[in-house]
Amino acid sequence: MLATTACQPQTGTQSPDRRGAISAPRVRVGSVLRLDRAGIFKLVRQGSKTGIAAVVPARNRSGGWQHAIDSQSNQFRVSPKGLIVADGTPRSGRQPASVANVAYYFTQAYALMAKGYRRQGLQMAAEVLVLPPTDPQVKRAQRTLCALFGRLSIRGAVRTKLYRNLVAVAHRVQAGARLTNYVHGFAITAPLSWQVMAATGGKLRHDATIMAFSLPRGQAQKGQKAQKIQANLLWTTRKQPAATSLALFARKQLLTTAGSRVRTLQWTGPARLGTTVAYEVYPVKYRGRRLRSLQLFFAIGGRIHHLNLLLGAATPASIASPTSPIRKALTQLLTTFRTVRPPNPCQ
Repeated sequence: MLATTACQPQTGTQSPDRRGAISAPRVRVGSVLRLDRAGIFKLVRQGSKTGIAAVVPARNRSGGWQHAIDSQSNQFRVSPKGLIVADGTPRSGRQPASVANVAYYFTQAYALMAKGYRRQGLQMAAEVLVLPPTDPQVKRAQRTLCALFGRLSIRGAVRTKLYRNLVAVAHRVQAGARLTNYVHGFAITAPLSWQVMAATGGKLRHDATIMAFSLPRGQAQKGQKAQKIQANLLWTTRKQPAATSLALFARKQLLTTAGSRVRTLQWTGPARLGTTVAYEVYPVKYRGRRLRSLQLFFAIGGRIHHLNLLLGAATPASIASPTSPIRKALTQLLTTFRTVRPPNPCQ
């Protein structure tokens, strides 16, 4: 099948941008169209080929160009014929793909790749492919994206490499963002406010992956001034070495710097994760900063997971207390952990 997206409107005036290049025509719109669901798909024909296009239902159209916002704050335009026109511009902090707004994410994935943002487009396509295929709109989008992956030869070892580079593929769920790590076969649900980045390679071994979360600034702790606490969480996963105990592995892999003091903590995690060992490390020095580190290790399914929560030095030592908000948030994250290997919808 062939996916189609609407072209930029050719009416109106064009003006040079700050670099002197001709910018896209400006389109005058009336009131902003707010949608609970971005749109649906309809069959279209291009010569002898048949495909699908993302459209907004006729009842929501005004007959002219419209500026639309869906329920996840994604912005796009709607042509007079109802076609969804995505801008193909990468945006940091965006929400992951969802069932309700699959039409937008489908269109934006193609628009990103068309503008040369191949990695961002493939990541968005992967998010659509991980959506639960219980909705007919999701099924249509997945069939078309599978056809695209076939034309791009993204199968077998190439597909494995793509998902290894992405590390975590997210999709929107009611509780936040469900992140699936295809390399090591697990998934967690994180709050939408936790910004996530992913990486492989570098100083990591080939069989290791890392998810880096930037947590929003929380309220200042009692006794502190207006300073708010910011934290980062590094989630590293590796294959478990043979004949190596979790405690021994943890002591070797602890992140420490010169002068660090290590304190063992009592930590009871979800029963399904088995034994969890925890340490507080202070200080950890990074680029002239002195950080406080809370590090957890657990092993399941032949993989060892190392969670490293990094906070500013001003954070009180009570952050390791079972009653601290940040520790409660970390405990809640671990309760969502599941070993899972979603089927490939393109097979």
